[in-house]
Amino acid sequence: MSNYTDEDFNKLLCNLTREQHTSQSNMSIVIETLRSLTEWLIWADQHKLNFFDTFKSQNTLSIYLSLLREDFSKQVTIQLLQSANLLIHNLRDDNSKEYLLKSDFYKEVLMYPFDFADDEIIENYMSLLKGLAVNVTIPQLRQYMLDNNFALFTGAMTFFNYKEPLIKTASRTVILRILSINEESIDRLILDSGFFYNLVSNFKESIIAIARDTRKPITLYKLCEIVEEAVDLLYQFNDIFNIGRELFNLRLSNIFLKDLILPILIGSITESKPKSYHLPIPICIYMLSKILYVIKYSYLINKLVFLLFSTKISRSYLDVIINPPNRSSPFPEESQELVENPLYENIISFLCCKEDNLLGLSLYLLETTMSIDVNFLINHCHLENSPPEKYIQYVMILGDIILAEEELRFFTSFLASKVMFDLSVKAFDSTLSVERGIVENALVKWKGNALSSFDSFHDPMKFVGIFEEEWEFINQLNWVNRLELPLNYILPTADEKLMGISLENRRSVSEEDFTRHEIRLYLLYRKFNNYITKTNTLENQKFECPLKDISTHLLEINKVYHFSSIYLKDKTTVKVIVKAISSSPCFIIDDPNFLVLSQKTPDGLSLKIEYLARFSKIAIKNVNEPNSMIVFLGDKNQLMLNFEEYSVWINAKNKMEKKIRECRDNEVKLLKSFIQEAT
Repeated sequence: MSNYTDEDFNKLLCNLTREQHTSQSNMSIVIETLRSLTEWLIWADQHKLNFFDTFKSQNTLSIYLSLLREDFSKQVTIQLLQSANLLIHNLRDDNSKEYLLKSDFYKEVLMYPFDFADDEIIENYMSLLKGLAVNVTIPQLRQYMLDNNFALFTGAMTFFNYKEPLIKTASRTVILRILSINEESIDRLILDSGFFYNLVSNFKESIIAIARDTRKPITLYKLCEIVEEAVDLLYQFNDIFNIGRELFNLRLSNIFLKDLILPILIGSITESKPKSYHLPIPICIYMLSKILYVIKYSYLINKLVFLLFSTKISRSYLDVIINPPNRSSPFPEESQELVENPLYENIISFLCCKEDNLLGLSLYLLETTMSIDVNFLINHCHLENSPPEKYIQYVMILGDIILAEEELRFFTSFLASKVMFDLSVKAFDSTLSVERGIVENALVKWKGNALSSFDSFHDPMKFVGIFEEEWEFINQLNWVNRLELPLNYILPTADEKLMGISLENRRSVSEEDFTRHEIRLYLLYRKFNNYITKTNTLENQKFECPLKDISTHLLEINKVYHFSSIYLKDKTTVKVIVKAISSSPCFIIDDPNFLVLSQKTPDGLSLKIEYLARFSKIAIKNVNEPNSMIVFLGDKNQLMLNFEEYSVWINAKNKMEKKIRECRDNEVKLLKSFIQEAT
């Protein structure tokens, strides 16, 4: 039977009435009574009992209001805030919520001058705001806003950029809910409040913070952190656009264009003599790419794509780029007069330069644009050239990057290849003759470089090992989804190795780096050539390492095989003690390419495979112990093998040394032949 009874609830109400004037002697009683009343009301609501009617009939919220105004102690104030928060979040009955929303207590608690230096108060206050916005119906929210001088909006804006992510998220949730109300007076408040100007200004400040922090040495972690803060604001923009209120979408788009995109992000790229408000070009290109990727509002994105890649733009837009308007200036309208687009000219020049950062950033911008609508880029952005001409222009630019003599980061080369591949789906020549010629030339070039590295590398077998690792790396590359640009591309200077940046995203600094880089590019263009010559599809395309067959054994570790099975039939074995396994005898199974160690099963009729290692990947060493040797395995482990007799040991040693030489020679020849055959 429940302990929650009408009689006990009435006692709580009487206690609160009796103790409604707080003092040091009764403060704890008041706090506990407020807490208990909240708990009982929520329980009753969940179990469809009428405690709330009693609470309402006795006008208990007037006591809450009196306690709030009394402002006797911080603890009581916090409990009142918590009670208000819990009730609005947990009461499900619409009539109960309606009563709360119309009360003076719920009006004044929102406007109470809380001590926001206290994290507990901020947490409860923002939770209350979120409850008032989300846990009520839109009509209830509309009326609450109108009845309370829009205090909910004002309160949420206070914490819009708060340092604590949960508080900031709650604030933005409240704002989004208010924006969706669709009430003229509320809309007018929002439009007149400067909210959208502040939103754009906050985003601008976050970009300035990136520019400021990248002027000095910075860790990759810190760089990621400050960039994420800026991108997080873009997602807030997109959430607003997704509400679908065209009144707000147009206002935000126009402010975004007039106050930030045109004069600062684009102006910084196009101005030959930077002004005080301009920012570093790499950061501007990166943020334009992020805007294109995150924002899904077609009006703004189509306009931005046109501004980026159209050969001509409206004179009115150029005026804003050159001379930023003030806040009271009207939004730029498209004029009939068209002028040369300096942004397009700069982007094309960056794509044609050999400065790796600008090149990678511009490719990233191009790839992001193509991921939105490649048709729009080719067919609608160029007023003077035909679509086939523009297509070929982009292909030739990408070809120059792919065939560049200068050393570029691997990511830049891969991004150029991927953009060309993505672009080829819109090719006007179905044979892809130009594209195939570019890729074939790149393959020939890097085949020669790879062979030269192979011949000059100090250890051919280490080269083979590197080649296998790089093969796996190339096979994992993402040719389907949009790539994410490494953040070191926006840094003016950086010790990329010291920052812990992986090789594909930085420049080579050692002999092994250069070797890996050359192998990667050879394999990249071999794979690209395979893709582009086979009906331009990524499906069912196998790209297998030439060493795969000799790297794979029919036997498997930890599996058991009967002596009569086809795997062991006619195989000879040599008995040996392997100290790393156990004191029980093991057996080396004769094999031309692999060292295979096994143990007999208890019935003596089968062998269980314990170790498999390619002879090319192991080394052996004599030890002082009689009839013994150490086997160094490719995974840096080692085994001590002990044979029963000298003759068995010397025979096994000679055979293994011979097989190691033969397997290594075979793999070197096989790999060199594979590289040479590439066309």
